[in-house]
Amino acid sequence: MLVIGAGGGPEHNNSNPALSEERFQTDLSVEIQKTFSERKPKTYKRIRHPDFLRAQKFVTRFVFSLEDIGKYEEEIMRCAGDYLDDVDNRVIVLQHKEVERIKVLRYRTRFDPDYGDKVLAKINQLKIALNRLICWYTHLILTFDPKALTSLYDYKIVFGENLSKLMLDLHRHGAYRYFVISLELQKNGNLHAHILLIGSKYIPLSWLKPRLKALGFGEEKIKAFKGTGASAMAYILKYITKSLVSSDESLYNDGGDDPDQQLFRLKALLWALHLRQIRLSKSCLEVLRGGHTRLIHHAEWIYVGIRSKLLVEDLIGKINNSKIVIDPNIIFEILSQPPPA
Repeated sequence: MLVIGAGGGPEHNNSNPALSEERFQTDLSVEIQKTFSERKPKTYKRIRHPDFLRAQKFVTRFVFSLEDIGKYEEEIMRCAGDYLDDVDNRVIVLQHKEVERIKVLRYRTRFDPDYGDKVLAKINQLKIALNRLICWYTHLILTFDPKALTSLYDYKIVFGENLSKLMLDLHRHGAYRYFVISLELQKNGNLHAHILLIGSKYIPLSWLKPRLKALGFGEEKIKAFKGTGASAMAYILKYITKSLVSSDESLYNDGGDDPDQQLFRLKALLWALHLRQIRLSKSCLEVLRGGHTRLIHHAEWIYVGIRSKLLVEDLIGKINNSKIVIDPNIIFEILSQPPPA
């Protein structure tokens, strides 16, 4: 039984003698062609996952105390576990704008076992790409005073906004060509930013310190040096590695759990805060892509929706990362499936 999606036409049944194989193939071709040729661009409102929204409610109550850590950590971890169970049975379906084909992607999250390794591989790739660049580098270690804020979530918002203002101010004054930011969450709940500015000129401390103070940052360390891109990346790589794996500085490392559990706890809290551990400038991303953007590549595909992973894998086999489907019959079946509840 093949059923056209919501708004589509009647059901088709291969066992119906009145419907020949030739007629079925004709109808199928027409329906697929309609899907590809008549699809109008839509503006999608981003819908957050209900388990993420549930975790965010807990993190907004999270104040800077050990009592709150014990009270809400289990609830946040439970939300993260429910989220993973749900997305593990979902795949993302994209349609090509012009060719009769679809792409099926599996969900990728920060909880993937290889997430840290993939990020570190990109950073090492950037280190190699910038090896021959010789200029001034500035390493900043910044924190923010949380006493005036009511929750960890509010702290994250203010910290993020002021950090963006700082980076914009530095950019306007030509203080960097590239930047790498690594964020950590310390045991006392403070966010800790390691910023590597890869620039073309020295940044005077007499210019930088007043700006940091005006934005509420507590200066811990500012180090400027001249060298190669590889030496600068090696300097910050140890902090990036620490933020992607469990360490003694992690908020949840109490010595009682195994490292994987400690890392999951930290990732769950950062996920609830909607906080990325690593940020790269657009210029860094262009270096990683060899100077080419991916806008044209992405513009070829249009988001269709979510489908059940089990049902799709019954049709096309195991999906490790992504698969391109060109068989019109299978395309029709996948597009006809309703999204999972």
